[in-house]
Amino acid sequence: MLKHFIEVTSTFKKERAATNSIEALYDFCYLLENRNRTHEENMMIVDCYSLLKLHDKAFNLFKETLAAKKSLTKKEKQKLKRLEANTRSNDRRYYRDLREAKETKKNAVLTLADFDIIDKQVYFKTDVTDKHIIIFNKKIEKKELTIFYEEHLTNEILTSLISYLNWISRCNDELIKFYNNTEIEYKIDKVSKDWYDGLNVWEINIEIDKQGVIYGRIFVEDYRNHNLGLCVTTKNKTIVTIQYDPIL
Repeated sequence: MLKHFIEVTSTFKKERAATNSIEALYDFCYLLENRNRTHEENMMIVDCYSLLKLHDKAFNLFKETLAAKKSLTKKEKQKLKRLEANTRSNDRRYYRDLREAKETKKNAVLTLADFDIIDKQVYFKTDVTDKHIIIFNKKIEKKELTIFYEEHLTNEILTSLISYLNWISRCNDELIKFYNNTEIEYKIDKVSKDWYDGLNVWEINIEIDKQGVIYGRIFVEDYRNHNLGLCVTTKNKTIVTIQYDPIL
């Protein structure tokens, strides 16, 4: 295990966090996370988390590992202090394993029976079905989807909503084209599918007006641009704006 650890960490540093080296480091973490670890293996995974800039995980595991000790060495105290300081860093960048994000996903076949309507808010019944919602090719949780409407929600409008959700799940070409052709503050150079794969969806808010027009606000984290917060607004099946918000 030590030899494997030296190999993946050395390659990661040598290749300056190339995609393959990031994946190899994550594979090593997955291997250790799914087993009963020794003290030494805990120290290895802490160092891997630190390289990946997963600072909270590194600090918490290191602190947990040392909890049983009656006293800490000077070196351990220094490392604990350094890891804790990293958790307060303003650097939002960290390295992600994007292999799952690159796999093409499809929305489940949704029907009107998959939604509840309570007090002018539409709820997706993820608690009673194994169906899920895909936004920008990312699976989202029930709590991350909010839908409001102003009038009685007819079957026709619900059908339009389902059609909209299917569109927003796989609008990579439209989103990439809009981003590249629009002046956006803080934007990076021309992006491609690699940029789209790195988007991490936080939540989506949908509002349906009296005329049945569907407005969407999707909040995401842009992995390729220092993990800045990004808001995408849509009107029906058209992208309207893209705006970075460093505060998000």
